[in-house]
Amino acid sequence: MNNSAKTTTILFLVVFVITSIAPQIFKPYFVHSTGSIKIIGGVMGLLIASLLYYKWKYAKYLFYFIMGTTVIFDLLILNQGKMINGSNFIVLFILHLGLLFYFIFSKNIKSYLTK
Repeated sequence: MNNSAKTTTILFLVVFVITSIAPQIFKPYFVHSTGSIKIIGGVMGLLIASLLYYKWKYAKYLFYFIMGTTVIFDLLILNQGKMINGSNFIVLFILHLGLLFYFIFSKNIKSYLTK
């Protein structure tokens, strides 16, 4: 296996986990003080990252499902227009969309998951 493929995949998974945990850690930036939000969540992010790392055969389909629904959820939040912290959700939406596209089109991640 190509060492750069493994390194790229590990870096991708770290960014994915950080992105899934960020709304919980920085809660005041994403919701009003009386609300709560969990888009992907830390447990789900760690679970998907570990399944991808250990090359479970259905992990990429689970990733597609979770990230697809996350992008739709981000769009629904941005569409409301009453969000106080809308710019934070724009950044989160761009991160989620970027992770999804990078996962789809990265040759290193594809080669890591197929070998």
